[in-house]
Amino acid sequence: MTTVTTPAPTSAALPDDPSVLRATIEGLSAQLAEAKKRIQALQHQIDLLRRSTFGRKSEKLVVDQLLLAFAGLQGEVGRIEQAQAKAEEAIEARVEEKTPGHGRRVLPRDLPRETIVVTVPEGDRSCATCGGPCVTIGFDEAERLEYTPATFKVQVVRREKIACKPCQANVVTADPPPQPLEKALPGPRLIAHIITNKYADHLPLYRQEAIFARCGFKIARSTMVGWLIPAAALLKPIADAMFEEILLSRAINSDETPVPVLDPLLDQTREGRLWVYCGDRDHPHLGYKYSPDRRGEHPARHLADYAGFLIADAYAGYDAIFKAGRIREVLCWAHVRRKFYDSRTTDALSANIALAWISKLYDVEKLAHDMSHDDRKSLRQTDSAPILADFKTWLDEAALEILPSSPMGQAIAYATRNWPALELYIQHGFLPIDNNAAERALRCVAVGRKNWEFAGSDEGGHRAAIFYTLVSTCKLHGVDPEAYLADVLMRVATTPARNIADLFPLNWAKARLADTLAAAKAVAEIAR
Repeated sequence: MTTVTTPAPTSAALPDDPSVLRATIEGLSAQLAEAKKRIQALQHQIDLLRRSTFGRKSEKLVVDQLLLAFAGLQGEVGRIEQAQAKAEEAIEARVEEKTPGHGRRVLPRDLPRETIVVTVPEGDRSCATCGGPCVTIGFDEAERLEYTPATFKVQVVRREKIACKPCQANVVTADPPPQPLEKALPGPRLIAHIITNKYADHLPLYRQEAIFARCGFKIARSTMVGWLIPAAALLKPIADAMFEEILLSRAINSDETPVPVLDPLLDQTREGRLWVYCGDRDHPHLGYKYSPDRRGEHPARHLADYAGFLIADAYAGYDAIFKAGRIREVLCWAHVRRKFYDSRTTDALSANIALAWISKLYDVEKLAHDMSHDDRKSLRQTDSAPILADFKTWLDEAALEILPSSPMGQAIAYATRNWPALELYIQHGFLPIDNNAAERALRCVAVGRKNWEFAGSDEGGHRAAIFYTLVSTCKLHGVDPEAYLADVLMRVATTPARNIADLFPLNWAKARLADTLAAAKAVAEIAR
């Protein structure tokens, strides 16, 4: 039996020529460096994925991390310790201001009350001492909160018919009361309830179908869709007029989010988009628009009649808008902060230093929150401008030392590349430092999307934009969207176009408040 052994590799397998050997080593070293960069990039992606799936979404940092970063950067330990002491004093003051949350909540007086009287049993109504009868001397009372499930009711509309009795002619029938949907089953409150459930409380129609069945009357989701289509057509003039007012703003916040859409030509959903545009203080509306894709032509069409400032992220689709010159680009510091926050997994020290600079910018904004536009601009010029200058110097120096392809290098490149649009906000007191208003306005879509999962068609996407415009603006101003929609659905068809602004959520709420105050004043006058 013959045994065959394979000789182990020896140095004889390596080239003898030193120049070839050096070139081989350099090639392997380059491959190793490239592999390390690849591993670092993949690890960064894994960390981001794990955080988005399992971790907390908040980007809050421990203050000590930022203080240490600044201490290492500037060597101003004493000043930072003083700042930390002041911050701790402020936190203690806020804690002392808080009222204790113990004890049972007092129930509102305007809730309807049902009194349940519990009497002493007959066998216990005799005196245990003398045997005489006991009489009622009072009651002990305690309140508890109860819930009555939603119920349906049928409204029977009886229209009077009159005629001439002598000649038995001239028959006249009273006109029917106005209805939002002609010859349809639902009343305005039911339609408003369905819209509010879906677009304010994120209940898809199939869940509402089950809830209605438990309440005693099953309404098929296809039937509800049939009601929402004409309801959206009725409300569209209000949403369009609100959007026209948004375009009068000096500054608009904008963002977009994907929406899965059913497509009969595909085996799976495709991705549509919902865009939001937030008006300024003088035009406080939220306007939503739907598009079947993310191409830049859609925001260009939405903003075709706008001239002012647009606060958004650095989406390339906006570039054509800014090139025209009518609209000036203002970038969001929250987006910049997020990129540095995510780069902590690969370069914690540099990331914390950058986050410390950005934190100082937001500290100035906290002081300027309740100021007028002019005072806010003055404060930014005094306090924020030097911070921005120092931060830009640090970014330029760090860019020379940090690998451009690393997450930290990409975060620095994003900030420096867009610096003019990032520092523009300090020149105008009415500009916000970030685009958080638009991100908050899209949160309802993100939460709703997890429940209703997809839009049935592009037309459904456009209807969703109309409903979100009205419902989200109601929520922004603390207006009950169901009460608002129930009233407006009855009035919009008979409201002239010149008075359509009366049906905007905030104007509607102000009119209702004025009516309530006038009624209360009249009652008080009568009581005198």
